[in-house]
Amino acid sequence: MPQRSSVAQPWRMQAGRYRMQGTECVVCKNIDFPARQICSKCGGHDNVEKIMSGEGEIVSFTILHTAPEGFDGHTPYSIALVKLKEGPVITAQIVGDSAGLGIGKPVRAVFRKLFENGEGGLISYGFKFEVVG
Repeated sequence: MPQRSSVAQPWRMQAGRYRMQGTECVVCKNIDFPARQICSKCGGHDNVEKIMSGEGEIVSFTILHTAPEGFDGHTPYSIALVKLKEGPVITAQIVGDSAGLGIGKPVRAVFRKLFENGEGGLISYGFKFEVVG
């Protein structure tokens, strides 16, 4: 069953979900996405906001033909590890024709519907990626 959501959770996550906001450590210059209060590299607490470009490349990918409960109607769909231009590697859904997928292919973030909590429920939006070119 898809996770139930409250209005408060998307509100708290909106900077990362809608603006691709991460953090950059002032001490070691490491970039984390999503944003963190503590640097994942040096453990520093002095981080500043960093908006990701939304550009990256596919590091690895798979095409799912059997989806988890709640996502049955979306198969087949593609999931990839995307290395953002700024450095972090994230897991993301790739939209569009899966024939164009490949390791090293450039991708860009696009704003899409992520899920809906039941009929008439809260609709959550965020980023997915598409192959460029």
